[in-house]
Amino acid sequence: MTYEREELMIERGDEADRGNSHAEAALQAQIAAIRSEIGKTLKPTGHCLFCGEALAGALLFCPAPDGAAPDDPTCGSDWQRQRAAKVRNGR
Repeated sequence: MTYEREELMIERGDEADRGNSHAEAALQAQIAAIRSEIGKTLKPTGHCLFCGEALAGALLFCPAPDGAAPDDPTCGSDWQRQRAAKVRNGR
């Protein structure tokens, strides 16, 4: 193996290492964002946390309407979907 070829292989390895470092940093930032959300608890405010509708009692979200199927979207499921999208997008 020539000296020039050996140098080229080392240089390519350095580029791969830099790419891995950037990917690792992005992953660690995402993990930190998720961990910061874990400690937060939702508290009832008297209003739906998704749509803002006034609620009685200690509810966080609007209750599902009578006769709704278990997989019908609700304010709670919509809020979870929206929150997951924000976390995925780093917000």
